[in-house]
Amino acid sequence: MVSQVESNAINTVFLDGSNLGFLAMYLKRNLPHIEVITFYHNIETRFFWGLLRRSLNVKSLLVFITNYIAERLATRYSDRIICLNTRDSELLYRYFQRRASYICPLALRRPDTPNNVSQSVLPERPYALFVGGAFYANLQGIEWYSKYISPHLDIPLYVIGHGVKESLNHCSLSSNIIILGSVEYLEPWYINSAFVIAPIFDGSGMKTKVAEALMYGKKIVGTPEAFIGYELALPSAGWCCSTPEQFLNACITAAHEVSHPSNTNLVSIYYQHYSPDAVYRQFCRILRA
Repeated sequence: MVSQVESNAINTVFLDGSNLGFLAMYLKRNLPHIEVITFYHNIETRFFWGLLRRSLNVKSLLVFITNYIAERLATRYSDRIICLNTRDSELLYRYFQRRASYICPLALRRPDTPNNVSQSVLPERPYALFVGGAFYANLQGIEWYSKYISPHLDIPLYVIGHGVKESLNHCSLSSNIIILGSVEYLEPWYINSAFVIAPIFDGSGMKTKVAEALMYGKKIVGTPEAFIGYELALPSAGWCCSTPEQFLNACITAAHEVSHPSNTNLVSIYYQHYSPDAVYRQFCRILRA
């Protein structure tokens, strides 16, 4: 790495993740004149601390310690730091006494979906949608929704995500929650949904499911944690709910505002703030600064 940097007369190195802190240290110690810029996809210390609290075992502890040390080194040896949102910047200061140099939200590319994808598997009646893998905060959110919201709603919820079916096998969920697990194409499920839910209570970074919903023009009923980094999208993006009562009322309202096809205003918000082109322009300004 050092020889490549020297032989190519590189002045700036961009590290795509704070888990590359050992590399940041190695570069700065061997080539102190170069500039290191690190992009924090989330605050790994906070992310893996939440995982450790949820699953207290040796493996989780070792993963937490490894990422804590790496992130500490990244924060110390980076000349400039980019975070996804101001909340992550404040978390970084809490753990390592340093804030972000710049704030830049996530970028999400809309995947290509064949035009001939079968629609036959989709429900005929309106439904709500939850998308997210078997991460502890997603599982917690589904269980919370099943306990406080689903019993009071007629509209069914379909859950899509890698590993969620296996992870929720032991749970006694409300009868109108259907766990699908993985699907080949997400787009038809988003496009045909009445609305998207995001009952997330823990984590860092930004929640991809919110950007996906905007990308497909669907309103979101979510918690404050779900909308971290999406403040520019509110209130158009949906409903930010702090209590079960607010969440339930928002779902009832959303169920009566079924939007087919997509809400073009939400799609415009996605392209303006969270698309690759939008974030590319921000990165160009940051790197030229």
